[in-house]
This record gives sequence, C-alpha cells and structure tokens, in this order.
Amino acid sequence: MVYECAKILAEVSGLPRNKTYQRITPRTEEELRAVKDLYEAIKARSIDELRDPVEFCTIFLNWKPLTINTESEDIKIDIAYSKDAVDGKEVLASYAKLIDTNTKLYLLIAWPKLSSEAKNLATHYKINTIEASTIEELEARLANTLNQLKGGCNPSSDSEHKTLATA
Repeated sequence: MVYECAKILAEVSGLPRNKTYQRITPRTEEELRAVKDLYEAIKARSIDELRDPVEFCTIFLNWKPLTINTESEDIKIDIAYSKDAVDGKEVLASYAKLIDTNTKLYLLIAWPKLSSEAKNLATHYKINTIEASTIEELEARLANTLNQLKGGCNPSSDSEHKTLATA
C-alpha cells in the first residue's frame, strides 16, 4: 500500500520513486492511517485525474476550502496559521490554490497575523485577507468581510486587494 501510494505520487509529481517512498513511509500509527486514507482516495483514479488541479489540491494537499454561498457567487475561504505571524510562503501557497482552482472570490484568514512580507505578497496578488488573534475578533471581521466581498478576488483582474484588518 505504501509503495503503491509512492509510485502514484512519483508519477503525478515527477519526483523519483525512492524519494517519494522515503517521504511517505509511516513512522507512527497516525501516519499509517493517513497513508491508508490517501491510498483509498487515489487507488481507483487515473494519473490524469489526479493531475487535475482541483483533485490534486483536495487529495494531496488536503485542501478543501470552506465555501460560503452568496446570492451572486460562492466565496472560498482558506486559513493559514502560525505561532507568531503567517509568512510569505503561505500567501504564495494560497495564490497557487487560487489560480489552480480558478476561484474568483477568495479570502485568506491569517491567524494571528501576516508578516510584513506576507502582507506585501497578499497586496501584490490581490488576495483578500483577515488577520485575527481571538475568536471574537475573527467572528466580527469575518461577518464584516462577507458583507463587503462583492467584487471578488480574481488575481488576473484589476480588482482592488483588501486587507480587511490588522492585528
């Protein structure tokens, strides 16, 4: 089962099988369960299907964005968290998800805050963000943001980026 997962991952990613096998070999019961879940998710799928950006994000990156339904269009919400400040790599990963899944309305929640580099990247890529360090703060800012998000967050358009709160 581990070898089959490694073989499929190597083929999808283009990485050598031995490196992929080393990376996913379980060392704990929890990791073993994760590999079993991954195997169940990929065993009946073709390589082409697994290379599809939405399938790839859902299966391999375990990214299933929260979806908020609105009258006009759905809003996808992703959460990035860190001990101190969410760094630029998280914003770049969010941007990749946004592009790969062709998402128009997107919101990145940063817990507890974005680093200055991450803020600059979010502004550059026109990613709507919320920063919050308490549940109450998050709840209030999310409600306010959902009311404001009408124009969308499409990085290929000239829509204005909104940093909706600062920590």
